[in-house]
Amino acid sequence: MAKKKSYYMPLDEDFLNDPEVQIFLEEEGKEAVFDYLMILLKMRNFEDYDFMIPFSYIPLLRREINTTTESLNKTINYCIGNGFFKVHKDVLGDEFFYSERRQNDLRNWKLSTEKMSEAGKRGNEIRWNKGGENTNED
Repeated sequence: MAKKKSYYMPLDEDFLNDPEVQIFLEEEGKEAVFDYLMILLKMRNFEDYDFMIPFSYIPLLRREINTTTESLNKTINYCIGNGFFKVHKDVLGDEFFYSERRQNDLRNWKLSTEKMSEAGKRGNEIRWNKGGENTNED
């Protein structure tokens, strides 16, 4: 049976209490923070969390998020200027933006999930193979 793709994206529960996010919210407004979160959700869909969005993708992103080009560009520029996003230029000269912090957060979350899964499998194997019987004492 093929594993179903996970649609979960971890987000710090105190995201809105982060001083940088509070400043972002105060300076740019809730629409910009919403755009930022929508961009992070789009980035989440890339394989292995190596998500870099090309600047040429902004018109498509604008349509998917349902915002204006001006608003989206303003949000992206704010995020770049304040360290939420970084810019990468590839060997062909194409520019991309990405969130290094989200890449690291998602990689750490994936590793943690894999470790918990392996520990659960080992525990289950011990439980069901101990003496060849189910040792459930509930």
